[in-house]
Amino acid sequence: MLVYNKVAWYLDNTNNIAQFSLWKEKYRLIKRWFSSMDQEWYTYGCVPINHDFLEEFSSLYTNYIQQKNNAHLADIVWIYTPRIGKEDIYFAYVRDPNGKLLAWAIYVHKILRNKKTLVLSFRASTQSFFYWKIHLGYYIEYLFFDCWLSLAVEQFSRGRDRNGYGFLGSSIGLCLHKLQLHFLPHVVNDPLVINVDENDISQDCVFFVDPNDKNYFTRIVLYTSDVTLHENFVLLVRKRWLVVDIIPRSLDE
Repeated sequence: MLVYNKVAWYLDNTNNIAQFSLWKEKYRLIKRWFSSMDQEWYTYGCVPINHDFLEEFSSLYTNYIQQKNNAHLADIVWIYTPRIGKEDIYFAYVRDPNGKLLAWAIYVHKILRNKKTLVLSFRASTQSFFYWKIHLGYYIEYLFFDCWLSLAVEQFSRGRDRNGYGFLGSSIGLCLHKLQLHFLPHVVNDPLVINVDENDISQDCVFFVDPNDKNYFTRIVLYTSDVTLHENFVLLVRKRWLVVDIIPRSLDE
């Protein structure tokens, strides 16, 4: 099977982007609970990145990534230290009343596809920490969309991944999460085509194929023996504007 090697994720900005992407119910709850955090002395926000922030969250990021399947651990300090003061980079955070870092992300404001873009480059959180039954990762998503509407942002980006979630690239859960937030999977600007031997596939995985004339993928090839996983993708497609065909395959075939 011939596939593009990477997937890039984009979402055009709108006035109600946070509500649109996070669902109105969850958006309202998160907004209310940010107010509750204020009363309980939690702190949160987005600030220009500096050396202290990089050092502080590098250990949290390492612990977060090492718990994931197909983990690829990036050297955050090495990547961003030379860029401080030279690029428009921000640090988003949520801290407990004692100042302990619970969740964070790096946002980069740059030009992509000839548009002013806010990129969520890296994100991590304390895995088990929920605030009012919503994982802290969604609070970071809220900050990503809601805190930067005043910027001249034309689109949002969730970066790029290797195509083949669960097999060649990141987890299927990451793929589902980005689709649930309405991001569209695009072909990257410098695509390579790779040949995947289907006989080598022995686990659940997802490939994006068949890009259209707008350069985003229109079809998902899903290899799975998990009925629930299949149903999750089917439900997701029915609720979104994406034009996607699900092709389930039993791994026992």
